[in-house]
Amino acid sequence: MDTPQALDFCKFISETNRKAFHERKQHEWRVVFSVLTFYVLAAALKVKGGIKLPPALWIWLAHGSVAFITIVFLKFIHTANNTNKCIAHNAEHTMQNLLNGQESIKFDLFTVDQQLFPWNSLFAPGKGGLWSWFWKSLLIAIFALVSGAVLQGN
Repeated sequence: MDTPQALDFCKFISETNRKAFHERKQHEWRVVFSVLTFYVLAAALKVKGGIKLPPALWIWLAHGSVAFITIVFLKFIHTANNTNKCIAHNAEHTMQNLLNGQESIKFDLFTVDQQLFPWNSLFAPGKGGLWSWFWKSLLIAIFALVSGAVLQGN
């Protein structure tokens, strides 16, 4: 493959993965805001007195299930996002090497870090990994607990 074709290929791979990342990121925020809105509206209806509530166990099961499913879903979204970022970075690094005149370029664009979510990245912002997922999950869990507590109140 000659250099212009290789550059076009790498550019295509980079742009495709960046686009998928950005579209998924928008979808992710819609999911987070929808779940948070669910918890706020449930508590608001209780405070306003507009709903008849089932037994406490069902409220906690419903709130816990929504939180758990959302947190697991976000984990999958973050794994896919990190995969897209890694592939885009690999393509961009290969383009840089091609533009620097390196002839023997190894096209290793699709090699993704085997440990996309290292636990040491939990408190390392900007490194990808668990940072963003952890804080969104914590926010969802707090909203679920507060909303559940409001629904249990008299």
